[in-house]
Amino acid sequence: MTLIINTAAVAGWFTSDYYAKLQVAVPNSSLVIIMIQNNDSKGKCDNAIRDLWTGLRTTCSNCTLEDSGCSTILQTVYENIFDNKSCLFPYVALGNTRVIFTGVPTELGNQYCEKQVEYYRNKMHVQANCIRGSR
Repeated sequence: MTLIINTAAVAGWFTSDYYAKLQVAVPNSSLVIIMIQNNDSKGKCDNAIRDLWTGLRTTCSNCTLEDSGCSTILQTVYENIFDNKSCLFPYVALGNTRVIFTGVPTELGNQYCEKQVEYYRNKMHVQANCIRGSR
């Protein structure tokens, strides 16, 4: 299965306390994608959720939104992702956005991550890195 995620909101780094989180289920798969974006205001955070969902829907029209919202607290499991440090799950580091792959074995998540980075670099011409999962 090849899954490409188009994020409409790919901006620079921010030093802030507002995290936009979008959790999406991929149809016919156990894969769950969690997108987290760091924003410098509540308004930008709210806009980021809309933009991330809109961007994702362009490449995964059958994906199901499971959860979304803005928070000033980043869950402990993700606390180092904006420092590009490894966590339990593989993720793409893309500007101020992180695309996390869960619900599948780590090696499969790492493969999704690498494919996603390839897409961002070759099709969108943006810098992206895969941070492999550490489970």
